[in-house]
Amino acid sequence: MNSVKLYSNGTAVICRECQFQNQEPLRVSIPVRKSDLDDVVSSLTVFGDVTITAPPTYIPTNAQETELTLDPARVLVDMATKLAGADVEIDAGSTYAGQLVGLHKFRRELNGSIVEYGQFVVLTMRGLQQVDEGSVTAIRFTDPLVQAEIDKALRSSLSRIKPDSSLIELTLQPKADVTSAFVTYATPVAAWKIRYQLRLSSTGIELEGQAVVDNDTDDDWTETLITVVTGEPITFSTDLAEIRRPARTRMNIVADNATGAVIAESMPPVACAAPMDASFGGIMAAAGGGGAPVMRSLTKRKALPSRTAQVSAEVHESGDFSLFTSPQPVTVPAKRSAIIPLFQIPVREAPVVLYYSWGKSKDRPFRAVRLNNPGAFSLGRGVCEIFDEGDFQGKCVLEPTRPGEEALLIYARETGVRVSRENGDPEFHRIGIQISDGVVYCEEKTCIETVYEIRNSQQEPFSLEIDHLQFVLIEAPLFVTVSAGDFQCVKTQFGQRIRVTLPASGNLQVTVREERIEKQIVELTANWLLTNVIEVIAPTSPLPGIQECIKLQEQIDALDAELNEKSLAARTLEEEEKRILKLIPNAHQEQANEWRTDLANAEKELRAIRRTQIPSLNTRLQQARNALQKALKQLQYSWTGEPNATAEPAS
Repeated sequence: MNSVKLYSNGTAVICRECQFQNQEPLRVSIPVRKSDLDDVVSSLTVFGDVTITAPPTYIPTNAQETELTLDPARVLVDMATKLAGADVEIDAGSTYAGQLVGLHKFRRELNGSIVEYGQFVVLTMRGLQQVDEGSVTAIRFTDPLVQAEIDKALRSSLSRIKPDSSLIELTLQPKADVTSAFVTYATPVAAWKIRYQLRLSSTGIELEGQAVVDNDTDDDWTETLITVVTGEPITFSTDLAEIRRPARTRMNIVADNATGAVIAESMPPVACAAPMDASFGGIMAAAGGGGAPVMRSLTKRKALPSRTAQVSAEVHESGDFSLFTSPQPVTVPAKRSAIIPLFQIPVREAPVVLYYSWGKSKDRPFRAVRLNNPGAFSLGRGVCEIFDEGDFQGKCVLEPTRPGEEALLIYARETGVRVSRENGDPEFHRIGIQISDGVVYCEEKTCIETVYEIRNSQQEPFSLEIDHLQFVLIEAPLFVTVSAGDFQCVKTQFGQRIRVTLPASGNLQVTVREERIEKQIVELTANWLLTNVIEVIAPTSPLPGIQECIKLQEQIDALDAELNEKSLAARTLEEEEKRILKLIPNAHQEQANEWRTDLANAEKELRAIRRTQIPSLNTRLQQARNALQKALKQLQYSWTGEPNATAEPAS
């Protein structure tokens, strides 16, 4: 039995059954696209009690074609000219054996018309002989090499029917009493798709799955068991189907230079705290349990005839894959597609809910079905159509779903419900400060509040699910309040899904507050106190410890400024001395003496700055800095909402 196993990543494992007749050898030919030859070559396997008498052969994708080409419209001329020199036997009443020299063309007049004739020229034991082409009944090329080139040229000409295809050929010899063998290989194919139909009715709910397979290969799938697999094994392309001749290193036998003098060489001598995790348990405890989802009522109408029963596929799990095998062999010709039934399973419940996501629709929610996979196998990603009492409602994409896992099938926009969303700006609050041992510990709270206003003009209640995405305060705890009723919160990948009950012909407000507290640790400085304590929390101003730190910082700033002034004055005096030294040699005696006096005074002042004033300022500056560090180290201060400080005066 032939079989094809299709994977959703576009790979197929094909198994072909080969039947033997009377224990005769069987030549197997597998048509393959050249672009797929690599995959087939790497996976080709034979199963059965047989002998491979002729190994698999194929033409590599980058093999050069034969240089001999034959024009079907003038084949005799081509052979006589392109195969000149070959050994031939020509039958034309008698047999001419020798080397083909060529084809001689000439014209003659016949009944007033010019007619063109051709004669084969053959070099025989008797010399050059001419054979009229009209009398030739057979031409045989007796050299096996020449005949092989002719065969290649004919195969090349035939392959132009499908220029992108190639053949893998092998010969199998069965052993005693063996009637069949199997040849398997993997090849790229069109990826199979799965389609679903979820049918809602007052008598029950049913989920149906069907596989859409496309045979885009060059081979018919005749009487074949089709298996579709939901997994995606890794696959890639290699160079097995190409001729690859590695580059080799050249080794010259003859040296480029003669050996020169050889000289013996001498031997050498013998590290902020992480954000707090969101806790949804606390939120649920504060909010209370959620209500049961609201099931949309189904309108009574005339029942449709029952669905045509279809035999379900055989299903089994293999690792992470789900395999569905057709219940009976099918035929899918090359370049054709087929729809193969997979399963029909009952669904216990599938409530219709509303789903809202601001990123997908700003003012309208969508109708959706909350489906819990009722099967014992995984469902692959595919298109799903929703029917209600036989009426088409819309279609959606069912994402991969494991047994018992929940999926939300969003299939239509709900025009009877409007949603407005107002997202506030982030608010930043400092909620605590603690100063100890020269280190500041801060707690800052960031808050964002989002308000959803929902208006329902329909005469029926809904279960509404709001996807609240957290892109600013990721993983921050959420605090949810609703204007009426209960709610549930379910964590999602990027936020939370909030489930509420929307009353019929009513309004509902949902408020979501995100709060995140972050801790920061910084080194305490007087400038930090001035910016974050004195200027922000006024009651701390008279605290002696803080005020002492501020005064010491002011003293340090003043000494820094005075030190900069003295350094600038010293550089100015140095420039003045250089200028005077250049002027003295060119001045008269009286002027030179005056400049020498100025030079001496400048040098005296410069020495006072360099040797006395700047060192004294550096000493005082270092003392002030030490005093500030001591005062900051001794400072003890804490604040949580209201100022509460204790400070020890700096000594």
